[in-house]
Amino acid sequence: GELWVAQSNVSDNTSLIAGGGVYASGGITFKMYGGVLSRNKTTQVNAIGGGGIYTHGTVHTELNGVSVLNNTSTGRGGGLYLVEG
Repeated sequence: GELWVAQSNVSDNTSLIAGGGVYASGGITFKMYGGVLSRNKTTQVNAIGGGGIYTHGTVHTELNGVSVLNNTSTGRGGGLYLVEG
């Protein structure tokens, strides 16, 4: 399947473990064109990561003209954490 986000803001979201703004997993395509990914976060002490975006597995990720600003994680990758496999 595919998940497309176009000319939109993904902002001020929270996840405990992974993917405060976007969490994508398992053989999909994630595309974001334009817009802003900002102030998203993970908060658990041992979070995996990806305050803004977390992907896991076979996920084709494409960002074009996206501003990634002020995302935080208590784990890895405040803005993006992309994990293969």
